[in-house]
Amino acid sequence: VTNVAHTVHPSKGYRLVARAAVEIEEGAMLCTTYTHLLAGTRTRQAELQRTKYFTCQCKRCLDPTELGTHFSSMKCQKCDNGLVESTKPTDEKAEWKCTLCEHKLKGALIAKAIQVMQAEIDELAYMEYGPERLESFERVFKKYRSVLHPLHFINTSIRHSLIELYGRIPGYMMPELPDILLERKIELCKDILRVIDVFEPGKSRSRAMLLYELHAPIVVLAQSEYAHGSLDGEPLKKRLQEAIALLEESSEILKWEDPTTPEGILANVAKQSMVQLRQSMEIANLGN
Repeated sequence: VTNVAHTVHPSKGYRLVARAAVEIEEGAMLCTTYTHLLAGTRTRQAELQRTKYFTCQCKRCLDPTELGTHFSSMKCQKCDNGLVESTKPTDEKAEWKCTLCEHKLKGALIAKAIQVMQAEIDELAYMEYGPERLESFERVFKKYRSVLHPLHFINTSIRHSLIELYGRIPGYMMPELPDILLERKIELCKDILRVIDVFEPGKSRSRAMLLYELHAPIVVLAQSEYAHGSLDGEPLKKRLQEAIALLEESSEILKWEDPTTPEGILANVAKQSMVQLRQSMEIANLGN
């Protein structure tokens, strides 16, 4: 089968099963993507032209707002609340214009600015996996807050890096995180889910992984608030049930994955975490 990832370990009977992430109406067109969904339009178009020799004309690529996410939009520096967007996203030379005022910028200038920002982020990826790396990503995130739309692909990329770091490095392990940083990780996960829900709706691996990441700070924050006497009873029960629902959805999405892959392993871990959380609720008399 062309354009489908394959394995050296053939399935039983050499059968291939394709599962849709969303409901498909009878007669509807089946679509796939050749590019990374969490890349901006200009990056995706350049990749398609370089490797596939065509310009994509899909709804997202033709929309300057990228389906309302403003994934490539920049904040206007000449007015309040204006966003600078491409006048023709499929043309790298097209002019960029503010949505509120008359401020205009050349496409080449936008491309250069993005190149500089991306280079700074790429440099951070070579840093040692430790506290300094996390703190550097947070500094860069704040640095470009006044320049980029909150859901811009560069911000989204930084969020991914921060989600991987919070809870996994010395000084920032999950039990060590103060409430404000637990809330920070929750916010990071939810912000990326807002984008995923638009670009990759339904039962996607990306969604499953993020749901798993989201459940942990919710549980630890609930435990912290319970320990400080600010959360108990029904509110505590609802918070833990929220975490269980996230684990349930995550494991449901990943249950079809090969158990030897990272996704398959995570599906099993999510199930175990769900059982442990339910047992903890029973012990605390918070069961159904």
